[in-house]
Amino acid sequence: MALAQEQSVATLRQVSADIAHDLKTPVQRIAVLMESLRDRVAEGSPESDLVEQAVSEADRAVGVFQSLLQIAQIEGGSPKGRFQKVDLSAVVATFADIYGPAAEDSGHILTFDQQGSGPIFVRGDKDLLGQVVANLIENGLRHTPVGATIRLSLEDDGRLVTFSVADNGPGVPEAEREFVLRRLYRLERSRTSPGNGLGLAMVAAIADLHDARLVLSDNAPGLVVTLTFDSY
Repeated sequence: MALAQEQSVATLRQVSADIAHDLKTPVQRIAVLMESLRDRVAEGSPESDLVEQAVSEADRAVGVFQSLLQIAQIEGGSPKGRFQKVDLSAVVATFADIYGPAAEDSGHILTFDQQGSGPIFVRGDKDLLGQVVANLIENGLRHTPVGATIRLSLEDDGRLVTFSVADNGPGVPEAEREFVLRRLYRLERSRTSPGNGLGLAMVAAIADLHDARLVLSDNAPGLVVTLTFDSY
């Protein structure tokens, strides 16, 4: 049964990747055509508003397909050829600085705490690890109310490196924590907020590529996302 389930999941992943690959180009063409149409419609007219909405939806669709294809590429393992020694502390600090102004503008508090002051090394792809940090910060900013705190933590005990992102927002019910790591899955309360349901799926794919353990747990209140890597 376990083997059959694994094969079923693999088949679904391949189907979604194939669909994304086949539809990405025509959807991109639609986006380009809508951009061209926007330039020909009188600004401020009812038609202009409709075109703006269509352009926005087309751009969103292109983003979904690009993310699905990236996840498929990551799951295929090809980025492992770029693995090298990465200072994860520098990566986290960089993205904490980048998102600091956005957090302040949205009324959130973003902090970064690190055990010690030296570099903390893991083996991996620097860009993908940065995407993990960015996705988790954006997830916290998007799904927590004004005034919430998003805390980034990093520590190295000499054997394992633990990176976590904790917030004091509404959290994720325990029964749904497995599902939010799947592609395109969104909590009911999140359906009206921006996003495509692929941020945590991307994090899960990158964690698996790096042989990192990914755990979602309760922050009472809020959510804690923890990734554990082998120290390098």
